[in-house]
Amino acid sequence: ESSVTVGATAVTTVAVGWYLFQRLSTSDDKDHENDNDTPMIPRHERFSIRYADRSRTQSPEHPLGPRGQKALAPPLPYLGAFLTCLGDQCHPDTNPKGHIALCVAENKLVLDLMAERFMQSGSTGFSDSTVFTYNSMLGMPVAREAAAYFLARRFLWPPHSHPEPIAPQVALQEIKPKYIGFGAGCAALINHIFFLLGNAQTRDCCLIPKPYYAAFENDMNLIAGILPFGVDQANPAAGPTPEEWQTAFDQARAKGMNPKFVLITNPNNPLGTIYEPRRFA
Repeated sequence: ESSVTVGATAVTTVAVGWYLFQRLSTSDDKDHENDNDTPMIPRHERFSIRYADRSRTQSPEHPLGPRGQKALAPPLPYLGAFLTCLGDQCHPDTNPKGHIALCVAENKLVLDLMAERFMQSGSTGFSDSTVFTYNSMLGMPVAREAAAYFLARRFLWPPHSHPEPIAPQVALQEIKPKYIGFGAGCAALINHIFFLLGNAQTRDCCLIPKPYYAAFENDMNLIAGILPFGVDQANPAAGPTPEEWQTAFDQARAKGMNPKFVLITNPNNPLGTIYEPRRFA
């Protein structure tokens, strides 16, 4: 039972954390997707070229740290042209003057044959070609949809107050799959988030209610350089009060740190306490 709790906590922390990063990294972009569309992760053909046109110029007012701003720059010199090609692909009948991409080592001419062969094993999981071709580096579309629905069902429409299942079309409008990402474990994704959002040069720090899982200090500091700062609590079972948060904030500032993050694990690790939502309202 304890391993299941820890696993659920890790999944929730990772998903919510990456959701935060994705929202911040696209906060100054127009939403190119129609929210009334079927809540399916967009294919390559619907990708926007907005990242390809980003400048490498960094702004201190940007919600991302300087490393995160740099990470938004195009990783390849031909990325803009490639995304333009994906948005206007050649088709012999419907779009004969469209583009043909020659920079990706992916043969889509045999996808139907591959899917048919894979499904001979009795698994229907290969009926969607996105599971065995290039797709988003944030994870497979169907998995990101499932995680988004889980988060919406668990936290926005919890079963104890909403016994009837919520429709996916409704749930995925509140927590969008495009903001969900998967990675190799909670520690790695916490590291990534702090690395992209934080700035070690300005001594950014993270407020964490005490007691907390000791490995968090290594996760945020080893590579990202973010400083952990414990929040003292009179009643750890209930969680920190606004006054206790403010005290920790002021203490960190007095020590020359820049409080930028709050890290909460729910259920708490190591106490196992489940915080009430109103505690952090």
